[in-house]
Amino acid sequence: PVADLAEAYRLDLDGGAVAELLGGGPSEVPDRYRAADPRTSVPIRSRIVVIHGEMDQQVPAAMSRDFVAAARTAGSDIAHYELPECEHFGLIDPESAAWPVVVAALRSLHEDQRPIDAASPTR
Repeated sequence: PVADLAEAYRLDLDGGAVAELLGGGPSEVPDRYRAADPRTSVPIRSRIVVIHGEMDQQVPAAMSRDFVAAARTAGSDIAHYELPECEHFGLIDPESAAWPVVVAALRSLHEDQRPIDAASPTR
């Protein structure tokens, strides 16, 4: 996920997509960043699952790692899956090797249970 909109703006991810979405940078529309930025929303009261491909070239995996660390420090119930050999779009492709992990992780939110498999999350 783009879990830190201010950082995504600074890195100019996807050619200015964050500025286009929010109508400017953090200094121009700070209220929009405060309202929309997951990084500033911690602690989060609901259980969270973050899934990121290690080979993601669009959004750095470090962004998810930093978000997860901040959320855990703040007391959020968060699971983090970082999938090897998976790039950005592999997480949304039902034909990818990552798909079963994605489905299990999302089901764990609905079924109030933790997925257990070889690619189990870090906690």
